[in-house]
Amino acid sequence: MIMEKKILIITGGKAEKESIIKKAASEADYIICADGGAKSAFKLGVKPDIIIGDFDSLPSALLKEAVFKGVTIQKHSPCKDKSDLELAVDYALSLKPLEITIAGALGRRIDHTLFNIFLLKKALCKKVPAKILSSEWEIFLINKKAVIRGRKNFILSLIPLEGDCHGICLKGVKYILRNETLVPGNTRGLSNIILSEVAEVKLMSGMLIAMLGRNGAGGSK
Repeated sequence: MIMEKKILIITGGKAEKESIIKKAASEADYIICADGGAKSAFKLGVKPDIIIGDFDSLPSALLKEAVFKGVTIQKHSPCKDKSDLELAVDYALSLKPLEITIAGALGRRIDHTLFNIFLLKKALCKKVPAKILSSEWEIFLINKKAVIRGRKNFILSLIPLEGDCHGICLKGVKYILRNETLVPGNTRGLSNIILSEVAEVKLMSGMLIAMLGRNGAGGSK
């Protein structure tokens, strides 16, 4: 069993820049592809350790190539109760990883995108750091404290995931919060700016979606 490893999951959403996938793959100890994510992996010369899914979006030729290259295949019925990515996340968590990075989880299907972000809660509940990484965004959840390093001038948006979030304190950002509350349906957590090399988010209760904008040195409230 793979223990205490950094796991990369590549899924079949929006194709990311080659540099994003290759860098994440070079830092990973174990690579999982969720169905069509294998297309992106093979295109970039990245060999997954396992491919998981119902294979409705993976060409049979690529599946045969994967088998030939010794990649483990875990096939599921199309009539399943979980998405391919959820199956991949569940498998990753069963390996008791050090952290999980998910690439290709954002795209044109807003329903898929929202569900993919919500899947991060599975890792948080297991106390496993997890994030969604794209060409423009880095997304993760916070339920107590997060220290953000090396993201000066990035946009930081904080969105309540499950009801009101209380006792929020922010440091190293343009719009400081001191023991305040963010609630669903209010945009106060939108488009903050990180001003220092080290920023900090704390909260007493609740759970926040943290979105770091990779494009931004600006933004407006």
